[in-house]
Amino acid sequence: MEMNGGYAAFFTRAGIPVVHMSYLDDVMRKLSSVAFPVKHTQYDTFQRLQDHFDPELKVRGFEGVHARVAQVAGELVRDLADSLFLPFNLLDYAQLLRDLYFSLHIHMGSLGHGLDLNSRHAFAAVVRRHIVLSPAESPAYVDEMFPGITDEFMRFLDQLGAPEDLRPHAATLHKHYHLLVQTLVQAADSLAEVVPPQATPSHATPTSATPTS
Repeated sequence: MEMNGGYAAFFTRAGIPVVHMSYLDDVMRKLSSVAFPVKHTQYDTFQRLQDHFDPELKVRGFEGVHARVAQVAGELVRDLADSLFLPFNLLDYAQLLRDLYFSLHIHMGSLGHGLDLNSRHAFAAVVRRHIVLSPAESPAYVDEMFPGITDEFMRFLDQLGAPEDLRPHAATLHKHYHLLVQTLVQAADSLAEVVPPQATPSHATPTSATPTS
């Protein structure tokens, strides 16, 4: 996941699961890298895409690329809606977005009137990052772990051999590992509620290993 994606706010602030899909061309480059000047603007609509950029929903010789992506995404949502482990309720999703919108308007609406929209620094504020779901700040090839652990570990490695005190980094790593263990335990407890324990066959009898010389 990229922090500059239009979906970043959904999983970093609201904790809403996000999936990023794209097709690859013959030279293994993402089709999403094709120039799309209206991306992340109010003009980034399906109608404009179809009228000006991809009239037949085909890109670089691929038959129906956009249609295929929509079909895969639709099937994924349908599968998650029936999933025992990760149920996806579209009504709950819409209600959550609506509640977040009204909450944002109530608590932050007045702040917008005090911003100088002509200043490039108007929106330069600290953004709280989700401890589990956000992408790491480190290079893409090391972002397979939890972002907090990855980023702090990279800072720790950068300071090795330097005169700076490494104990603050170690303390931060300890905090993130504690959260990691807590998250795994909670996930295991959630699975235990829907996955019955494996029953021992009635004909099976416990055996003990006999040491040999």
